[in-house]
Amino acid sequence: MEKILEESDEAIIVYVSPTKALLRQTVADIASRLTKSYAHGGMSLSGYYTKEYQNNALFCQILVTLPSCLEILLLSPEHTKWASRIQYVIFDEFHSIGSSDEGAVWERLFQYIRCPFLALSATVSNIEQLKQWMENLGGAQTKRTVQLVTYTERYSDLKKWVYLPTFEDTTQYWGNIPADNLSVQTLPGPLQQARGNLVHLHPVSTLQETARVRFSSEMDLSGDEALMLYDAMSEASSGSDWASSGPGKKLRLETFFAEIGAKGTLFLSRPQAKRWQAALKAELKRWFEVGEPWASKGKKVVEKLTSPLVRSQLAQKTTLPTVDTLSIRFITANLLGLLLHLKDRDMLPCLIFHFDAFGCEVLATKILTLLQEKEQEKIKKNQVLFNKQNLEYERRKKDEKRKRDQEAMEGSTLSRREKEKAMAQSSAEAAPLAPMEEDPAFSFVEPGADLPPGTLNQVRNMGGSLAALLVRGIGLHFASLPKKYRDIVEMLFRLKYLRVVLCTETLALGVNMPCRTVVYSGDNLVLDPLCYRQTSGRAGRRGFDFLGHVVFFGIRHARVAHLLTAPVPSIRGVYYLSPTTVMRLLVQNYRLAQTNELALKSQQEDSSRRVLGQPLTAWQVPEFWETNRGLIALMEQVVSTCRLVEPSSAQPVGLVGLACRFYDQDPSNFALMFLMDELEEVASGYSSKRDEEREGTLRSVLQVVAHLFNRRLVSPKLTISERPNKTLSKVVLDPLPPYIHQRLEQFNSVFLLIQKKILSRHPPSTSPRASVLPLSGVAAFQDQKLTLDDQIWQGQVEFSLRSPFAAASGLDDECSTIEELAQMMPGGALARSSLPYLDTGVKLNALVVDFFVHGQLRPLVQANGLRAGEVWSALSEWNHTLLELKRASTALSRKAIVSPDLALLFTDLSSSFAGKFQRVYK
Repeated sequence: MEKILEESDEAIIVYVSPTKALLRQTVADIASRLTKSYAHGGMSLSGYYTKEYQNNALFCQILVTLPSCLEILLLSPEHTKWASRIQYVIFDEFHSIGSSDEGAVWERLFQYIRCPFLALSATVSNIEQLKQWMENLGGAQTKRTVQLVTYTERYSDLKKWVYLPTFEDTTQYWGNIPADNLSVQTLPGPLQQARGNLVHLHPVSTLQETARVRFSSEMDLSGDEALMLYDAMSEASSGSDWASSGPGKKLRLETFFAEIGAKGTLFLSRPQAKRWQAALKAELKRWFEVGEPWASKGKKVVEKLTSPLVRSQLAQKTTLPTVDTLSIRFITANLLGLLLHLKDRDMLPCLIFHFDAFGCEVLATKILTLLQEKEQEKIKKNQVLFNKQNLEYERRKKDEKRKRDQEAMEGSTLSRREKEKAMAQSSAEAAPLAPMEEDPAFSFVEPGADLPPGTLNQVRNMGGSLAALLVRGIGLHFASLPKKYRDIVEMLFRLKYLRVVLCTETLALGVNMPCRTVVYSGDNLVLDPLCYRQTSGRAGRRGFDFLGHVVFFGIRHARVAHLLTAPVPSIRGVYYLSPTTVMRLLVQNYRLAQTNELALKSQQEDSSRRVLGQPLTAWQVPEFWETNRGLIALMEQVVSTCRLVEPSSAQPVGLVGLACRFYDQDPSNFALMFLMDELEEVASGYSSKRDEEREGTLRSVLQVVAHLFNRRLVSPKLTISERPNKTLSKVVLDPLPPYIHQRLEQFNSVFLLIQKKILSRHPPSTSPRASVLPLSGVAAFQDQKLTLDDQIWQGQVEFSLRSPFAAASGLDDECSTIEELAQMMPGGALARSSLPYLDTGVKLNALVVDFFVHGQLRPLVQANGLRAGEVWSALSEWNHTLLELKRASTALSRKAIVSPDLALLFTDLSSSFAGKFQRVYK
């Protein structure tokens, strides 16, 4: 960044962040570390761009943005010259290219850009394959040069622990804890053991849970763990010459580092220790590979390094065998005990990953309740002293008054100021005890740390127990919490005020919130080897901790072994070709073709070819090319049918700008185009209607829009009969008016027919691989002279879309729904999400219409069974959607593409909703 800033005032560098949390942090880091002044006005050093907020996005040299937002800028014809000034792009956490959410957007960004780039990640296993794909994006004649830089060292070692509580519910033992100090060490000896055991988990001990011995590159050992491994190997090999004259002798420290000892050096460097560790692991692996008797000795090593408590857990010899130690109830009851252990061992601050937002709230509430109960006990214990000191204070006040009256009578020689000072000092000495808001003994606040002024008031306005948790040094962090609260938690954690944060995967990517300990409380499907590598990387603060800690609580030992030993999954790519993507490329190409910028036109044509023809997925699927031709033709036909592009000239027409604006709402944006005539009819005469009539029209239009955008299905657990009787909220969205419902059904049937017709002309390739069973590799009908296609033809089943195996069962290409069409494509060549189809038979949540009617938060939470944070997230998304409708319709009204009445209707709808939203969330 500094290099680009020094070289030019016009060059642009773009930083792509995977999350908004990391984006905000990066913006702050740039502002604090870089400065530059400009001779001409209007330019700034940095800016940011998200869907909700923009600041100097087009008038800065360092732009920090999200993947989807950078794609908007790169595909916007009016920003083409701006894009040509980009000199460098930094992709942070670029392994997100394999995610199911925005992986396709990340992939397209690599295909769009022509400038140098820097892609950063700590969790990529098939890096060579990705490197080759990136190099070939330039084409055969302009192949890119991609340099691979790898670094495998961590700044601090990680030590693994398992927390094994013994009792089902620790709350029954709280009465034994002295109220003056909440600490494990204050318990009687037997209860310290009863409260739980923080057991060291040697990484080698997890090998007994794996089918084969595999030392992951992430299975590093700390110095003491490497010594423990050598001692265990020496003990297991007793009776052999392994330690005296065999490989074990070479692995002895004084032999392995003989050259260091000869120099008189007493200490080993970190790289030297890692070299010895690698040799130890290689020797242990050799033991298992050569077979008996060494394989048995290797098992003894693993058993020796396994804690007795872990072994008893594996043998299911617990003190309470009927207790489910993996349940959320058990974890909730014992989590505070774990935190006390961490506090006593100086292992705070910590991040507790739970991967379920509701579970995080439950855990935090339980901890807060227990802390408050013990604090109240201490207050009651001190109540006698409190009352006694108050009585003393009142008595001294009376004595002082009597003395002042006497001095006034006798004529004191003291001045007035001296009298007031003496009175204040006397009163202060007898002042009563102030009621306590919190006690340091019952919180996890960093000693000496204070809350910044005004912080607590901001949190109190958000309701719930968030403020009470902050006062005790505990924070929450997950997506459905208000953005302002998450910002406060991140700030207080970096300021070392908060020392415990319960979070989901929101803190897994890049956010600079390092801690000393990472805790995994409870298992979850989200917790895979990739997620473990990301989240455990938060443990061990550079410059503060030479050793980080990872604690597993409520997770099966076999699962822990898998996380520690399994390799990171390979990145396969997520190819998602949608009608909106093709439409945006067509619009970009056409508008550039109307200019004289030959270089820009050439670059855009190259980018379009790469997006449509060089996806990462094609490296694993050779049959991709045939299928892709059909997909491209299909998407072009969809765009043309919606009258967004002229078929002959590819000129953008009509409502193409509105469809492009809702690029992330595919296929809802095309359904909206299909219903524009009906919406125009509803809006007719809107400007001349009375206020009451306008309100009814707004609700009708919002109901239609709610069936198209931000579709949230009604939870199967929440039925109408279960809806609270005391609330006026409506859970299920009312059906569409019959004529609009019929129009949507026509939208689905038209595009289903188009898709079958186009895909029949460009069927997926039926290569020899399609006639081979995927797991066994056995070819179908391999003993027959006729080919599989010939035999199916003799059966008179005509097919071009079905796989040969499905057609052999008598199935042809006939289908009645979009799901059937997607399923019949061989090898999953066609994603359901890439086909324009809107399911009209599902029950949708009426949250947005409900809020528009009464504008209250509590009824929404009660009726829908949602948390307040989830409601805020949904309403915030709707606020943005309606704002985009307002902006787009206003712009199209100026061009006479939509009527002024429809533009005014969307403007009133957005303004009314935004007003109610802002009143609730001040």
